[in-house]
Amino acid sequence: MFCSKCGAQLPDDAKFCDKCGAALHSNAAPVMPKVNPFAEPGQTPVYMQDEASSKSKFTAFILALFFGWIGLHNFYMGHTLRGLMQLALQVVCLVTLILGIGLLIEIPFFLWVFVEIIMILCGAATDGEGRKIK
Repeated sequence: MFCSKCGAQLPDDAKFCDKCGAALHSNAAPVMPKVNPFAEPGQTPVYMQDEASSKSKFTAFILALFFGWIGLHNFYMGHTLRGLMQLALQVVCLVTLILGIGLLIEIPFFLWVFVEIIMILCGAATDGEGRKIK
């Protein structure tokens, strides 16, 4: 059985939720928790909840604005794989800049960071556990 308020898995004979303390009604339809569809590969699925992240939107914005070119804002928000991809892409850009083709990689990269900045400002950004950053 799952809690209808927080989605925590509970024993079938439970009267109250161990996690949030909500009273459980035996005649209520079971509510399945929502799984985060945007979880990074290899992570255990974390159930999405209405609670906000402990990460700051302002901090994520400042990191994306000034250090987005190395993916520091993604490391801060808990998206380690995405941050590593941005860091590796930036290294490739710097190495290929000598050959003159680094700029072709750099333009889509900065568009990627720009979209992430817009997502942070609009409140659509989530932390590594799928919770909204406030």
